[in-house]
Order: sequence, then structure tokens, then C-alpha cells
Amino acid sequence: MKYIFACAALAACVLLAGCASADSKPATDAQRGSELIAELVTGTHPQTPASDSEDDQPVEIIVEDVPDVDGAASQPVVVIPTAEVTTSADADNNFDIFYSEVYDQFALNEKEMSFVDHSLFVGDSICSGFSEYGIVSSDHVAAKGNLGSRSFFDYTFKFRGREDLTYEQVLKIARPRYVFLSMGMNDVNMVYEDTYCDNYRKVIEATLNGSNAEVFVAAITPVCSKFCANSVIDSFNDTMRSYIEKEFPERVHFFDFGQYLKNEQGKLRTCLHSGDGVHLGPYCYYIALWEMHRALMEAGLWDGTAPIGTFEEEPPEDVIEPPASTKATPASSEPKETKPVSTTAKTTKTTKPKPAETTKTTKHADTTQPTEVPQPIQPTEQPQEIIAEPIPTEDTHTATAETPTAE
Repeated sequence: MKYIFACAALAACVLLAGCASADSKPATDAQRGSELIAELVTGTHPQTPASDSEDDQPVEIIVEDVPDVDGAASQPVVVIPTAEVTTSADADNNFDIFYSEVYDQFALNEKEMSFVDHSLFVGDSICSGFSEYGIVSSDHVAAKGNLGSRSFFDYTFKFRGREDLTYEQVLKIARPRYVFLSMGMNDVNMVYEDTYCDNYRKVIEATLNGSNAEVFVAAITPVCSKFCANSVIDSFNDTMRSYIEKEFPERVHFFDFGQYLKNEQGKLRTCLHSGDGVHLGPYCYYIALWEMHRALMEAGLWDGTAPIGTFEEEPPEDVIEPPASTKATPASSEPKETKPVSTTAKTTKTTKPKPAETTKTTKHADTTQPTEVPQPIQPTEQPQEIIAEPIPTEDTHTATAETPTAE
């Protein structure tokens, strides 16, 4: 009998122990679940019971600056600026509207503009607008009307008070760190794209051989006249971009500020030309400087306010023949009263960020249908008459008779 009671008591103890274990397990799982939810929501790590397993321990992640390969501190990242011109329809004909909508994107401060002090701007009459409008000092501009890549070496330049300088002499005097080449408007109606690139190659090589400068080739700007179809200009620009990427992998770069001057039809905005649908108004040159500044940063040559890398200046040219006009006048001749001749046009224009509007939109509302086809770029100074060389028919255009119809 005692044996039966003992077995019954043992069974009761076992039963009670099992129930207690079953009751405690769900409570533990619920507690761990609550702690997990709290961790996910608050990002904290609640205290958990100690465990012998390494997998159960929380992992702390520390983010540190990654040093360069040499162990030096990492250099600050140069943020390259971007711009996208999306304006209202009225901005095409109204300069004030266009200016108010895009000015913030293309404004440069004095330090950012200081790249001009290291630069030389070379090209045709469109390039001469930098100095004619007083936006860039004439000490940094060597430009001539009617000049094109096909006739570049037929011209001499007036530069820093000297007359009739060759391009090689200009480079020796300027000793630029950056050279911006801008020409082509006088080529598009005369040659095909391949010939244009071949001619331009000679200009680029002369720049590379005559200086230690980095070279930047500007795209031909759009027009809003019958001078040339913009589709032809786009084709020339696309061909030149590919040509430079293939033939000049170092020291030569292509940039296109004309992309910011186009309307939705791909033409030059009527509020941005200077009166003939081809030449540019003053504000276009501020946009050009912004794009040049951006291109320098993209090429890793400018940090936004100062040059990057080393640069070996060319020694100045030792002797340059003085211009004939400065030679002594014989004593027997009587001096004549002369008036100073202005070598640049409209240099008194404001240099404030917002230049005066140079076009009257009421007269140019229909600039795509002018009564007369504008002649190729007119020079500020009349250059010597140059007899055109015969152009092979197999690889060049014939005058404007074969020019595509304007858009």
C-alpha cells in the first residue's frame, strides 16, 4: 500500500514539473519577440542574456574616412556644376524672361572667373565678342573676322599692342595655361565635315606644339537665319567631337556652350542674337564662360577657384619686330592730326552679370525668314583681301549654292 502511495506522489511531482516548464516557455518567446520589435523600430540593441555563441552578440559598425593608397588623407571631391535650360515659351523672344529663368544657373563669382587670367581665346568674330562686349580683357583674346579653320594661317593678329603677329608669336607672348579655340561658322558653307576636321587639326597641333597649354575646342554655335541649317552645324559638331576623342586623347577637349542657347526647335533663341541671327548677344558669353569653367573642372584642371596640377610656362619671345606705325617719322615731315582708332567695338558695355539687351525683338520676330542671306562673319577690322584658293570638288562644298535649305 505504501508503495502505491509513493508511486502516485512521484507521478504528481513529474506532472507538476512539466506544467511549470510549459508555462514558462511561451513567456520567454514573447519577451524575446518584444525585444526584437523594439530593436527594429528604435534602432537600439536591448540587453539580452549572455550567450556563449558569437552569433548571438550584436555587431558594431564604424565608418571611417578611407585614406589614399599612400596613406595620406583623402582629397575633397570636386563637385562639377550642371545646368539645364528649360524655360517658358515666352523666353524665346523676351530676353528679360530668359535671363530671370536661367541666371542662377550660369552665375560665376570673381574667384571662379579667375580661370580667364590663365587663358587665351582664339577664333573668329564670334570669339571676338568676348572682348568687344568688355566681358574678357582684350589681353586674352586673339580673334579675327572671316577667319575659319580652312584659312586660319592666312591671318595675323593684333595682340597686346602689337600688330601683324603670327599665331606662334601670340602663343609665345600669352604663355597660356588654357587655350579656347572657337571657329567654324566660316567653314560650314565651304567644306565638308571631314575636311573641316583635317583643317582644324593643323590649328590644334600648332597650339600643342607652340605652348604647354590644354586645348579646348568649342562647338559651332546655332543660328536663327538662312545663313546655314542648324542640322548641318549639329553634324559638324558631332563629327568634331568624335574626331577629338579619337585623334587627341590627351590635352585636347571638346565643349559645347551653344546647347544652352537653343530653343525647342534647335535654333538660336531670337532674344540671344546680336541682330543678324548669327552673331551672339552679350549674355551668351557669360554662358560660354560658365561652360568653359565646367569643362575645366570636368577635365581635372580646375578646382573651381584655382588651377590643378603643375604647369611649365613657355619662356617669352625674345625679339618681336615693332609695328611699322611705331617707327620714327622723318624730321622733314609734318605730323598730321589723327584721331585714335578704336580696335574693338562697344567696349564700354556694362560688365555686370546682366548685359544690356542688344536686339529689338519687334524687328526680328521672324528672323528665320530674312529678306537677305547674311554674309559670313563680318570682321571688326577689315583684313587684307585674301584670294580664295580653289577647293577640290570631291571633298568640299561649292560656295552657298549647295548649302542645305535653312530650317
